Amino acid sequence: MKTLRRLAIVIVVAVVLLCVFGQPVTWVQAGLIMWDIAAGGQPTLWQKLTDPPRMYATRWADGEGDLYTPAGKVRAAMVLVPGAAVLGRDEPRLQALARTFARAGFVVLVPELPEVRRLALSRADADGVASALRQLHKWQPAQPLGVAAVSYAVAPAIIAASQDDLAPQVAFVVGIGGYRDAEAAIRFVTTGAFRPVGDSREFRVEPNAFGRWALLMANAGRIDSPLDAERLAEIARRRYSDRTADIGRLADELGPQGRAVLALVENRDPDSVGRLFSALPEKVRH
Repeated sequence: MKTLRRLAIVIVVAVVLLCVFGQPVTWVQAGLIMWDIAAGGQPTLWQKLTDPPRMYATRWADGEGDLYTPAGKVRAAMVLVPGAAVLGRDEPRLQALARTFARAGFVVLVPELPEVRRLALSRADADGVASALRQLHKWQPAQPLGVAAVSYAVAPAIIAASQDDLAPQVAFVVGIGGYRDAEAAIRFVTTGAFRPVGDSREFRVEPNAFGRWALLMANAGRIDSPLDAERLAEIARRRYSDRTADIGRLADELGPQGRAVLALVENRDPDSVGRLFSALPEKVRH
């Protein structure tokens, strides 16, 4: 009994301290939001406690996208940028994420990035993100402005938010699964090898086939030969649909630059990545 009484006293004191010195409502909301994000659109308590947002397609002078608006008070405005996915802004998990934030009071704009849908990824995607940020700021000038981006899109989002006219306006940047080192990212995508920050040990997981062929598609157009660029793109399309698809004839017809890019993408040996990366055509390395 004494142990239970002491435990009860500790719990009561902890709750009192939490209410006096903490932000219990905010912390509970944060927990519910995290739960809702993890659910990926499945029913949660957060959805029961909040009104569903409104979503509709919208256009502006140099862009288009989907706008999610909260049913209640607007607290902030955010551009949510999809990663490298052929579904783009129509990706169900991305839409669920946008609804989660909108239920929390964010006006969320998810821009259409046609090149991302085609997996033709480049620095130019930052221009589309910047356009969406400028437009959302026009629509919500009194609200804190920010951007959240998934995976590949983190880099274009940071480039966009750093532009001279936007940097003073952007209050926050959220990166989900971004990267810092291109060679390390390619090493992980193609071989599954990685080293956690602060850990000298190497770990390996099964590489994601989608990422491998997205990488090839993104760089196919950066080699000098248009014919080889189309061959690489066709290889990426075939293997994206069927990882065992026959690409022998297409691979045999590639020139030196095409072979260098394909060799890096098909490589499974982590120790060979540096050498294969160095052998890439200059435009691809850049």
